[in-house]
Amino acid sequence: GTWIEVQATWMYLEAVFAGGDIMRQLPQEAKRFNIIDKAWTKIMNKANEQKNVLEFCYENELLQNLPNLKDQLEECQRKLSAYLEQKRNLF
Repeated sequence: GTWIEVQATWMYLEAVFAGGDIMRQLPQEAKRFNIIDKAWTKIMNKANEQKNVLEFCYENELLQNLPNLKDQLEECQRKLSAYLEQKRNLF
């Protein structure tokens, strides 16, 4: 579902944006990812605090933000792909 998609995309992009080069080259996307990262980390921390994950999933308004996080992560990924394609075309 959406949770797994957000998690997988976040994991990929977190590694990319952790390096300084991409952050300097794509400052707007780095800023966008930073906002996403804070929201995702908040969700993960709250989930970790809950003993019963099913209760967390059914009773948590934070999860309503997952589709938006997914969209924002996909936008970061599109911009990153376009940037990398541009770099490839230079060589």
